Amino acid sequence: KETRCVAFFAPSGVQEYHRRIAGVDGATASSHSGDTGIDSGLLYAAIGETTAEALRSSGLRADIVARTQTAEQLATDIATSIRSQHEHG
Repeated sequence: KETRCVAFFAPSGVQEYHRRIAGVDGATASSHSGDTGIDSGLLYAAIGETTAEALRSSGLRADIVARTQTAEQLATDIATSIRSQHEHG
């Protein structure tokens, strides 16, 4: 199974993503937060808690939040999460 991930580095990126997704099909972000439709198999990752809160406020999940606010840590946490998903099916 393919896993895709969208990584956010600032709340403004979340806002722009939300605006563009809502414009794609007229749906609200909350319709993209489940396991069907546009984000099937899609993980949402945030560089830190402020960005994660922006995801939640937009009706999206924060599947991965970096343990420290660096790009390197976010990449590591994304890789760990994807590896874990593949190992546990």
